[in-house]
Amino acid sequence: MAYQQYALARHSLYFPTLPHIADAFRQTWSWHGLRINALPSLQNLFVGYGWGLASALVVGVVVAQVWWLRTAVEPILSFFLALPAVALLPIFLIVFGIGAPMHQFLIAQAVFFQVLVNTVDGMAAVDGALLESADVFGIRGWRRLLLIRLPAAAPQILGGARAALSIAVLVMIVSELVGSVHGIGVVILTAQDNFEFPVMWAGMVFAALLGIILNYLFTLLERPFIRRSGLLATKNG
Repeated sequence: MAYQQYALARHSLYFPTLPHIADAFRQTWSWHGLRINALPSLQNLFVGYGWGLASALVVGVVVAQVWWLRTAVEPILSFFLALPAVALLPIFLIVFGIGAPMHQFLIAQAVFFQVLVNTVDGMAAVDGALLESADVFGIRGWRRLLLIRLPAAAPQILGGARAALSIAVLVMIVSELVGSVHGIGVVILTAQDNFEFPVMWAGMVFAALLGIILNYLFTLLERPFIRRSGLLATKNG
């Protein structure tokens, strides 16, 4: 590999060879390392992602169906969507202090605005013909929401949820760089401070693998919704 050749040629402390990184990976991410550092990070990730996703769906449904509310909040949503999620880290530290709630709420707010914008846009862009057909058949209220609007907006909502998952992994790691005792980000930062660069690289490889695995699992879960929307070929199609 190109990196291996580069590392062998440089003999640099900062760029260890692949065998050194592999040895550090096995030692760092043994069962003990997973239990001490990976599990707390994953718990914060899943709790924060779940909170952000659920709250964004509820708020998005309300905002999308009230036109004046959607008009009023669009500038605010655009501002927070453009704002880097980790920029609010000092505020969350002041409000929640150091601990799991701070990490979880920081992840939740990053997920919230990403999914909220996609939910509002997706529901606002539902084909008018579908809504007119629903009126003809007398489909209104909750049935209209659950059978027409949400399924039609599902591809865009899922797109926002997928993007939010990647952002959540990044925020999880960055938030652990401040005041944390255990976590994937702590492993990377501590190894860097102690000049243990194979361990640092092993931590970054683990974070990359985590993102790939989560993205793959998300793809498996979203396929039925995408297929139902006609954006993915069925077995007979």
